[in-house]
Parts: sequence; C-alpha cells; structure tokens
Amino acid sequence: MKYWNNKGKQQELLEIYSKQLIPDYGDADTPEGEALRSIRKINYDVFNNGACNIVRQTEEIDDYGDYYTEYEIERWWEDFFEEISEFASLDADRLKRKIIYSVQHDTDNGLSDMLDDYIDHIILKVDNQLVTK
Repeated sequence: MKYWNNKGKQQELLEIYSKQLIPDYGDADTPEGEALRSIRKINYDVFNNGACNIVRQTEEIDDYGDYYTEYEIERWWEDFFEEISEFASLDADRLKRKIIYSVQHDTDNGLSDMLDDYIDHIILKVDNQLVTK
C-alpha cells in the first residue's frame, strides 16, 4: 500500500518512468511501459475499487439449492497479469489468487505488501533495462 500512498521505495523512479513510458490513453509502446501500466492499473483497482473490476463474483446454486459465490478474474484483466509475468517473471497466478482471496474474505492478507514488492521489482527491471540500452 506504500505506492498507493505515494511512499514506495522506488516512488521517484515510478513517477519518472510512468511519465516517460505510459501514454495517457491506450497501450504503451514498449514492454517496459506495458509492465508499468499493467501493475499500476492492478494496484489502482485493488485500492480504489476493492478489486471489483478485476474479480467477477457470480452467484450460483448447487445441486441442493444452496447459494454460493464463484470468484474469478475478469477475462479482460488477464492481459495485465500476463504483461507483468512476461516482463518481470513475476508469479501472476499467485497475485490473482491473493486478490481473489482478499475479495472473498474482505481482508488484505498480505496483498498490499505483495503489490508493493511486485511494483519494486518491475521498476528496478525497467530501470536496469533502460540504463543498459
């Protein structure tokens, strides 16, 4: 949650690279920009909207007539998770499970720390790749 509060370890680099690499609208032109755009969108939706856009909740009825809720990642969000996985070799499935668990149980359960770590990792990889180009 440090980045949500603008106090992340690499906050200054995040702001610099976001301005350089992420367009106001649409996809970024580089893998670095897409990875940053993706993790920022995920982080924003988790903390601004409680991940309600990321996680689809569907009410179902079992064979006994009892209601239950099915939770899954919305299909159009999959690309954002794939971007961070491909660019930074991060475990996007683990992040998705953590987000779903947080929505199901209305608890952070380490999600904010995980997102901060993922953001740190992506920023440092962007920084390393841009410095070495």
